[in-house]
Amino acid sequence: MKVIPLAVCGQNRVVSTQKNVVSKDQSIELAVVNQTPSEWVIDPSCAAFPPMQHDEFIALRASIERNGQHEPILTWGNRIIDGRHRLRACQELGIEPIFKQLTGDYQQAVSMAFAANVNRRQLGTGQLALLGAQLATRRPGQTKAAKHVEAVLSQAEAATLFGVSRDAIQKASRLILQKNAALLDAVHNGSMTLNEAYVTANTGKTGLRAKTSETERKALRVAAAVKERLGKESRTLRLVKQAAISVKNVALPTGSRHSVILADPPWDYGMPNDRSASRVIPHDQYPTMTIDAICAMGVADIAAEDAMLFMWCPASLLPDGLKVMAAWGFDYSSNWVWHKEGQLNCGGGTAAIHHELLLVAKRGAGLTILDKKARGSSVFGGKVAAHSAKPVVVHERLEALYPDVSRIELFSRAPRVGWTMYGNQVGDVAVERRVA
Repeated sequence: MKVIPLAVCGQNRVVSTQKNVVSKDQSIELAVVNQTPSEWVIDPSCAAFPPMQHDEFIALRASIERNGQHEPILTWGNRIIDGRHRLRACQELGIEPIFKQLTGDYQQAVSMAFAANVNRRQLGTGQLALLGAQLATRRPGQTKAAKHVEAVLSQAEAATLFGVSRDAIQKASRLILQKNAALLDAVHNGSMTLNEAYVTANTGKTGLRAKTSETERKALRVAAAVKERLGKESRTLRLVKQAAISVKNVALPTGSRHSVILADPPWDYGMPNDRSASRVIPHDQYPTMTIDAICAMGVADIAAEDAMLFMWCPASLLPDGLKVMAAWGFDYSSNWVWHKEGQLNCGGGTAAIHHELLLVAKRGAGLTILDKKARGSSVFGGKVAAHSAKPVVVHERLEALYPDVSRIELFSRAPRVGWTMYGNQVGDVAVERRVA
């Protein structure tokens, strides 16, 4: 541990003018410490944050001199948990430092200090992930069964706290457990990305750093900055578009119950909002909804006692689709498959996605079809048009199967005779167009 004196050489030691008495059992919430130790110990956890550059420290010192110390220095016992630069600045300025004594155990104190730094420091994803991983990683020899030595946070909690993905926390945790000091230092000081360090640790390859010159890496950083700027612009345009569409939001039409329900929910794929504009990103086209929000829709209140539900569902979200059907009061029975024809740009891990599922479910006894001859193949082709637009052949087939019943389409994109249309992208929302 690094030990620093309260005052540097050549300066008068700061002496507290506070006369309040604090008992040994009383914790200090936010106050000038009355009995300041002659030496503070810089806790090793402070090293988790990169030290300030010279210009940054000069700016911090000038701010404290001009405006005073607003953020207290966090301590635990006689250890500085957070605020070593503020302490140094106060010492150089001859200003009485303000301390906040943290209570609880050591790991809780460190967690609080880390959380305080997240919003103050300009840290990259890798640096944030390392901080989160230190709170979510058990030390060597610790097990899940040893409750007294459990990690302070779960990986999911650490990811949420530090604003990174759980995958980043997992990668950082593995780096910590591998104890490769060089790679950890490179991520810590920002000279290497988390992914570069992870790949190097697990494959021995050093990525672009070994294959490119400094000039080339600088060009790549410029390109990355351009991509980030375009992503932010795209996000702004996306939010404006979503707001314009959302103005048309209305509640589900009540007063009527429908025997056939065709639904195309605005599924949320979990894509980040700052991705560059693309026709394949759902929230670039319309506001999306979470699974819980879709489940909470009162579809059961507009469905007849005996009804059929036909719901579009991406193959990757099949479990969520079944969950939504159940929440709406329907029992899954079968599915149709739309074979998409035309130019596609949808990845799917093991295969390029050229199909979409239309899940079929019934409520009560369901409905009887008009004639077996009206049935078509469970697999049908159709050209891909605008984003999320579905082939009209589905409407035609449902009209042929169930000609004389009340039908509604949820999240529709265009009006159609014989249907009640509900959606914020239809000219007249929820306008009834029933058959006799």
